[in-house]
Amino acid sequence: MGQIGVFIGINVLPIAGNDYVAASGTVELLAGETSKTISVQILGDTTAEQDETLFVNLQQTAGNALLADATAQGILQNDDVASNEIYVYDIRFESKRGGKDWRAVFEIRTDSNANGLGDSGDLTVAGVQIEVTFAGQTYTGTTDANGVFRTSWIRNLSSASHYANAVDLALTDFIWNPLDLDLEDDLDGDGKPDDVLTI
Repeated sequence: MGQIGVFIGINVLPIAGNDYVAASGTVELLAGETSKTISVQILGDTTAEQDETLFVNLQQTAGNALLADATAQGILQNDDVASNEIYVYDIRFESKRGGKDWRAVFEIRTDSNANGLGDSGDLTVAGVQIEVTFAGQTYTGTTDANGVFRTSWIRNLSSASHYANAVDLALTDFIWNPLDLDLEDDLDGDGKPDDVLTI
């Protein structure tokens, strides 16, 4: 008969109280036993995330038990499905030269927490092919690592109201349904999110 100390940890997102309940204890092997079942309390949520590897570390503490392998592992499998929708989280404006030059800034996110809402808990999306208009000009490009696309500067923008409009978003395996999750208004009534800069 022997005793084995058990220590449980996770190598991805190792936050006790978030993904699992931290635990340690002793498992007693009776004469002739070669295995025991160890239960780990998992804390489920509805957030889509990567699978996590669970490690159980064993340590001989007493008796005649010999450990062939002091580490066991299992997989905490994600069972939440991330939404494949992208949306316009924010349209804002930046200026320079004392407010003479302006550009529009578009921030794109995905419904990563799959709650069907556009919100600050969603992840930004890099690599989105985007087409926008600002002050009557059309711009195309790709969102950066922060999910942001900026138009070129427009010099000496006139004193008036200028629309910034999202025309199209495209990313492989993702869909954009204008005004489904988008947080910007449709002020010009074209069915797509926009904002207005008034100078």
